[in-house]
Amino acid sequence: HSMPRQKQAAADGPCSDRSGVYNHPVPRCQAPFVLPARFALLYRTPQHRPNEPLVWDTDGMTIRRKLQLVYALILLSTIGIGALALWSVTSWQRASMDLTHSHLQGERVERVRGDIYRQIKEVVDWLTQEDKDADEEFHTLAEAINAEIRLLETKTKRDKERLAVQDLRRSYDGLASFAEAVFDDPRTNQAKMPWLEEKIESQLFPELEKRIETLRNYYQSEAARSIQRTENVQKLTRGLAVMIVLLSLIQGGILLFGIQRWLVRPLAEINRSTAVISTGDFEHRVLRRSHDEMGELAHSINRMAQELRESQTRLVQSERLAALGELVAYIAHNIRNPLASIRAAAQVGHDEAPEAGEAFQDVIDTADRLEQWTQDLLSYMKPLSLNLVRDDLNRLVRNAVVVLQSRVEEQGTRVVLDLPPLPPVATDAGWMEQVLAAVVANALEASGPEDEVRISSHVAGNKAVIKITDQGPGIPQDVLSKVFDPYFTTKADGVGLGLAMARKVMTAHQGAIDLQTEPGEGTTVTLSCPLAHSQET
Repeated sequence: HSMPRQKQAAADGPCSDRSGVYNHPVPRCQAPFVLPARFALLYRTPQHRPNEPLVWDTDGMTIRRKLQLVYALILLSTIGIGALALWSVTSWQRASMDLTHSHLQGERVERVRGDIYRQIKEVVDWLTQEDKDADEEFHTLAEAINAEIRLLETKTKRDKERLAVQDLRRSYDGLASFAEAVFDDPRTNQAKMPWLEEKIESQLFPELEKRIETLRNYYQSEAARSIQRTENVQKLTRGLAVMIVLLSLIQGGILLFGIQRWLVRPLAEINRSTAVISTGDFEHRVLRRSHDEMGELAHSINRMAQELRESQTRLVQSERLAALGELVAYIAHNIRNPLASIRAAAQVGHDEAPEAGEAFQDVIDTADRLEQWTQDLLSYMKPLSLNLVRDDLNRLVRNAVVVLQSRVEEQGTRVVLDLPPLPPVATDAGWMEQVLAAVVANALEASGPEDEVRISSHVAGNKAVIKITDQGPGIPQDVLSKVFDPYFTTKADGVGLGLAMARKVMTAHQGAIDLQTEPGEGTTVTLSCPLAHSQET
C-alpha cells in the first residue's frame, strides 16, 4: 500500500446492506477528460517524457515542413530572379526598339531634308534656266516628301514628337504652296528673281530647316537616352547574373545544411545508438533533439528499447520461475507424503492422549500451515487459465469485503466504500475476488482499531480503477521495491506470494496493480482493469 491518505471532502453517509456494518459515501461519477490521440502530438512536451534526454528543441516543425519552407524560399527567390530577368529583357527590348525607332525616324527626316533641298533647286532651275522638267521633278519629289512625312506621323510615339512632325508638315505645306504658285504663274520673270530667292532663302527654307533640326535633335536625344538605358540594363544584367550565382550557392548551402542537420546527423546518431542497443544494452537511449520525424523515430527506438528491456526482464523472470517451479514441484512431492503421515500421527496422538493434546495440536497446525504453503507455491507456479465474463467490479469488491466481514468486526476497523456505478469489465470473478480479498486483508493487517480502510472506484480512460487506502504506518522505502517479488515477505508466517500472485492475476487480465505509500501516512493500492468494450476492441 502506497500513497498518502486522501482527504475526503464529502461526508460519508451511512448506507446499510445485508451485512449492516460498512458505509457507502455519496457516489461520485466524475470521468476524467481524455485527450484524443490525434491531438496528443500538439501538446507533447519534454516533461511528458522524463526518461528521454532533451538537449535542444526546434519549433516543433516536421522535416517535411522544414523542407517545404526551404523549397518555398527557393521558389520565391527563383520567381523574384525570374521577374527581374524578365524585366531586364523587356527593358532591353524596349530600349532597342526605341533606339531603332529613333534611328529610322532620323533617317526619314534626313531624306525629307534632302528632298526639300532638291525641290528648292528645281524651283531655282525653273526660274533661272526655264527648265521644262523642273515642274515634273518638283511634284515627284513632293510625293516622296509627303509619303515620308505621313510615315513620320504614323510612327510617332510621344506628343512632343507628334507636334514637331506636325510643325514640319505645316512648314513644308507653305513651301509647296509657294512653289506651286511659282510654277503656275506664267508672269514669273527675271525681275522677280531677287524677291523669290530672298523669300525662299530668308523665310521658307530657314523655317523648314528649323523644324527639321528640331526633329533631328529630338531623335538624337532619344537615341542617346535609349543607349543609356541599354547600358544600364546591361549593368543590371551583369549584376543579376552575379546575384543568381550567389543566390544559387546560398540556396544550395542552406539545403545542404538542412539535410545535414535534419537528416544526416540524426540518422548517424540513431545508427550509433541502435548499434549499441543491438549489443544488448537496452538501457541506452537515442538522444532526441527535436520533435520532427527523426525525433519521433528516436522516441520509437527508445520505446522499443524499453519494451525489449521489460521483455528481457520478464523472460529472465519466467525462466527463473520455470526452474523454481520444477524445484518446488519436486520438493512439494517429497514433502507432502511425509507431512501427511506426520499430521495423521499427530491427530491419532491428539485423540488417544488428551493430556498431550496441546502439543499434538501444535504439530497439526504446523503441518496444515506447511500444506497451505506448499499449495500456494504450486498454485503460483502454474500458468493462469482465466474464464473471462462481463461482470461488475463493484460487486466483486463487496463480495471480497463480505468474506472478511468477521475479521472487520473483530478488529474494529471501519471499511468505507465509495463505489459509483462502473461499466462492466471482462474478468474471472474467482481470481479477481482472490486479489481483492488479499489486498483488503493486507490493508486490515496494516490498520488498527478505529482506523479506516477506504475502497473507491472510478473510470480512467478505458479502464476501471479500484483504490484501497489504509491508515497504517506505511511501507519503508527499502522494502517498497521488493513487495511484488515472489517469496518476499516481512511476516513471520508469510509465504511472500500474496502481492506477487495479485500482480500475476492483474497482468493476465491486461490490467495493473500499483502501490504507493508514505511512512506514517498509510498506503494505497491501485488496481486497474480494462473495460469490457476496450478488451473486445
